[in-house]
Amino acid sequence: MLTMNAMRFLFALLALFIASCATSHEVRYSHLEWGMTRQQVVALLGEPRSTTSNGALITMEYNYPEQQPGRKSFYVIIGRDERVRSFGPN
Repeated sequence: MLTMNAMRFLFALLALFIASCATSHEVRYSHLEWGMTRQQVVALLGEPRSTTSNGALITMEYNYPEQQPGRKSFYVIIGRDERVRSFGPN
């Protein structure tokens, strides 16, 4: 059986872990820049949930971090030159 101090320590450790996971998404999205290559975006954010192409532009759709209520998707628009042209939440 765990003592009260051990339980508090484990709870604090769990809260710290959850907080670090929550901010990691925000940090990754904050590092996006215009002109990044498609490969750089995938290295930063991982594989997109979906990718669509309309000829000149490629739209990469990602799940938006859960901390943003009402927003479900984050889009990265890639141009013909394979570089970021635009990005942001829906």
